Amino acid sequence: MPGACHVEQIAGDLVRSRPDVIVTGNGLAVGPLMRASVKIPIVFVISADPVVAKIVDSFPRPGGNLTGISLLSVNLMPKRIELLKEAVPAIKRIAVLGNPQHAGVQVELEAANRAAARLGLATRYFPVYSEGEVEEALADIARGHDEAILVFADGFTLSFAGRIAAFSLAQRIPAVSG
Repeated sequence: MPGACHVEQIAGDLVRSRPDVIVTGNGLAVGPLMRASVKIPIVFVISADPVVAKIVDSFPRPGGNLTGISLLSVNLMPKRIELLKEAVPAIKRIAVLGNPQHAGVQVELEAANRAAARLGLATRYFPVYSEGEVEEALADIARGHDEAILVFADGFTLSFAGRIAAFSLAQRIPAVSG
């Protein structure tokens, strides 16, 4: 994943190329794009709540040159955990993987913990910043005998969807994500 300075540089280069509109599926790119452009329309997709993430003023009136959609991952968190519990009624602990740089990670983690607690489940959170940390988290999940995996959806974690799915199949651990 590119560092913050690299994202700022890419955003600046993109704005200097003078496109008619910028579309991004990476919530982390919105801030640098906002700082680099005051006129080019920016359309985003983010799994977090863009109001909570301070990307827009409100849903009906986002403000500035921004518009986009939220996948409202936090609202679907209880359902994902319920589905894991339905699929494997005996589970007691869920491993949670999330990118700490993702704007909605804290709100999603709180929602996951509340939903899990309501079902008598414990969670273990694995903050992953890099590919190496994803691999370390998966190894720890296997050693720790976690019984299910919940992955918070953002551009970074979703880039490892294939790897996480292969691990899930090999370890016979159900996994769910946004």
